[in-house]
Amino acid sequence: MSEPDPIDTYTGYQLRFWFLGIQPVIWRRLLLRADNTLADLHYAIQITCNWSDDFLHQFKIHGKNIGVPRIYGISFSEPADKVKLADLQLYKNERFLYEYNFHVNWQLEVRLEETVTLTGDRNYPLCIGGRRAAPPEDCGGPAHFNQLCAHFSPYYIYQQLLDGYEMYQRRDQLSEEEQYEFEERQQELSRFSYWAKVDKFDRRTANKRLKLYAAGDDNWMAYEEVSW
Repeated sequence: MSEPDPIDTYTGYQLRFWFLGIQPVIWRRLLLRADNTLADLHYAIQITCNWSDDFLHQFKIHGKNIGVPRIYGISFSEPADKVKLADLQLYKNERFLYEYNFHVNWQLEVRLEETVTLTGDRNYPLCIGGRRAAPPEDCGGPAHFNQLCAHFSPYYIYQQLLDGYEMYQRRDQLSEEEQYEFEERQQELSRFSYWAKVDKFDRRTANKRLKLYAAGDDNWMAYEEVSW
């Protein structure tokens, strides 16, 4: 019986990033090949945060600003798709910054946890861990996101659902003022789907999109729009 073909192996990096200014911490853990680029890391961050890549971004690393250039946007002396992770010569536990949507200035700190050996039977980038849903990219920044989390507490959502159900049961007897309130509650219900799951991270869906990205399939750009 013939031996199975050996699986190729590659040098890779285990990276962890987390949001600055948000508690409890929102984080992701990624595996990337050493020949992946900073552009690959940028898109991996976008995918695992369920963001649209509609806003400007940059990495701040080794005294340089590096990113994916945009027409009428920022230009970079070193475009991210030309900078391989191996070129950065990162050491264990070294950190650098990723900034996104400069209007609200999301700041994510990225740390190299380990240099690892990756097998060729998997696609990279790959997400191997994470906690909590990322904030909606246009929700106003870390401080406002923290305020929204406090407002849309599990108790608040539960109470609103109870009140809404009570009004629904007697919908035919509502006064004009109550009818207006009921319609407002119905509109707000669409927002609850995000806040009810704010402490959960859908890693499976993120990795499906990362797999499409690694294969060069443009369907990776189909992200889930969030009503917040």
